[in-house]
Amino acid sequence: MDHNGMMMVANSTNRRRRQRHGSVLALTPAVLAVLCVMTVFTVDVGYLYIAEAELATAAEAAALAGALKLRDDEVGWVVRDSSIEFAELNEPNSGDILVNDDITLGVWDFDTRSFEATVIDPNAVSVTVRRDGQNTAAVPVFFAGIFGLREVNVSGSAIAAFEVTIDEDGNEERSVPAVVQ
Repeated sequence: MDHNGMMMVANSTNRRRRQRHGSVLALTPAVLAVLCVMTVFTVDVGYLYIAEAELATAAEAAALAGALKLRDDEVGWVVRDSSIEFAELNEPNSGDILVNDDITLGVWDFDTRSFEATVIDPNAVSVTVRRDGQNTAAVPVFFAGIFGLREVNVSGSAIAAFEVTIDEDGNEERSVPAVVQ
């Protein structure tokens, strides 16, 4: 009886093994599909983060270049030209990422950390650089085309300003411009 009883346990174990043998094969396509979607998401999102960081750098360079010209009492068009030049130097193959309408002169209040657009005694330059399909190509994506998405609009903004102080002799002193936002 022991011998027969052992056979019955062994047979039921073998039957269970045979029934589960193909389960890995059935799960493989589902796991591969999930991995493909994760790869698509990771590559495209990573590329968009890089594009956004590059645009942020270009925006900061453009704002600093404009604020430096503004500090040296240059007129508005010189400030704008300098900002555009430095934006394009930092994104050389992207086209016109910065246009005149996206450059604003104004006053930066260092106490409240706020910007007010004005051309009367400005101490700050605000810029927004864009890759949005209007003046330059939007950022292409690689794998998201599977879902119908071919490109994504990306932008970056920065404000650079300098402080104006009056020394003890009543002379105006201007600090070196810095990115403030």
